[in-house]
Amino acid sequence: MKTENTMQIFLDEFSSVSKSDWIKKIEKDLKGKPLSDIHFNDPIEEIDFVAYAHKTDLVEPKDSITVKRGLRATNEWEIVSVLPKVSPLEMNKLALHYLMTGTTNLRIDLDGKSATDWNIITKGIQFKYISATVIYYSKEQLEIIKHSLGENCTNCSLIPASNDLPVINSVRNFLVDGTQVQRCGGNTAQEIAFVLHEGHIKLVELLQSGHTLRDSQKQLKFRFGVGNDYIISTVKFRVFRLLWHKIVVLYGTDFQLPHIEAEIGHLNKSLSDPHTNLLRQTTEAMSAIAGGVQELTILPHNWRAKNADISKTQRLATNISLILKEEAYLDAVVDPAGGSYTLEKLTHLLAEKSWALLQELSSSEVAVGLMTTKIAEIKVKRIAAHSNSERTLIGVNKYFNPESDKVTEVWDVPDKLLFGEELILERDYPTK
Repeated sequence: MKTENTMQIFLDEFSSVSKSDWIKKIEKDLKGKPLSDIHFNDPIEEIDFVAYAHKTDLVEPKDSITVKRGLRATNEWEIVSVLPKVSPLEMNKLALHYLMTGTTNLRIDLDGKSATDWNIITKGIQFKYISATVIYYSKEQLEIIKHSLGENCTNCSLIPASNDLPVINSVRNFLVDGTQVQRCGGNTAQEIAFVLHEGHIKLVELLQSGHTLRDSQKQLKFRFGVGNDYIISTVKFRVFRLLWHKIVVLYGTDFQLPHIEAEIGHLNKSLSDPHTNLLRQTTEAMSAIAGGVQELTILPHNWRAKNADISKTQRLATNISLILKEEAYLDAVVDPAGGSYTLEKLTHLLAEKSWALLQELSSSEVAVGLMTTKIAEIKVKRIAAHSNSERTLIGVNKYFNPESDKVTEVWDVPDKLLFGEELILERDYPTK
């Protein structure tokens, strides 16, 4: 109480600024330009937003602040590296190399591997010192994983590839993957609504099967994509936590902060201008970190290229996290985006839009079909915006790399995802 009173006395020494005075200051800084210049109407995100706010614009219950901001003791995040689907021996070699160069969390996909391949892949890995996400495809694979890990991997996610496989209830074993929305060209509200919808379904299933509310939440992991809109990407995670809390408290008071992984993929990356991708990956990583994620996966920018050599690009991706920790100290600042009236205003605007879409999905008998249609509409807008250069991607539709003819990598065949074919803008609009 004494600390609070001291702080209030300190704040009382400063006069508050009225909203009209604040707007006059903005107009002065704009040097004659109209306020409409900082009024954004984004047709892809479908958000009409004024990029300034005053404290009088916000009305917020205090109990939502901690939930939305995801406050933890530190802003620490795990550095995730994804093992490519190569031979078990090569996967082991890469895993050990990644761990020795800064990785703290491995994603291991056992698709096409035998149960005994697990021992080859993980030879020499000390799971008690790291985290991991393992996707398994058979009961035999799960049994050998359980025997191998024992009690060592308490912070692991063991994800079954299909619903008919058994799970281990003491770890995170259900992944809700929103990156499929982003990879198909969808927008942020669609990704949030889809993850909320699927997460809610799984939460109810776990509760109905006899799990407590606390244990049910602990079994869930949420993965989001990160786009190149810095502010929207930061706000995304705040919105999700706010709305997930709104769902969970319908079933009890024992709310647990959700475990979130952010994945920086290939949607806006350019094989023709590899150096620019480092800038994109860095700002996208910063937005995810400011949003307060527990895991950060920066895929090599050429991850979706055909027969790609990722030996260098994976190292560069890992180094981004290391630099943001060791030199920028972003792991030491809890909720660095907190306190911005503009971000708070955008958070609630995006929350309203995402919640409205969630209601549509919840009342629909064909939620996936509805989402597919809505995502396809945004995908068309996204393609048109880049085709007409309404949105600029350096090296993709503007300022082409003069040395692009020396680039030998090409995009691989697109994946078939839940909502259709993935979008790679550079394939549609070549830079050469």
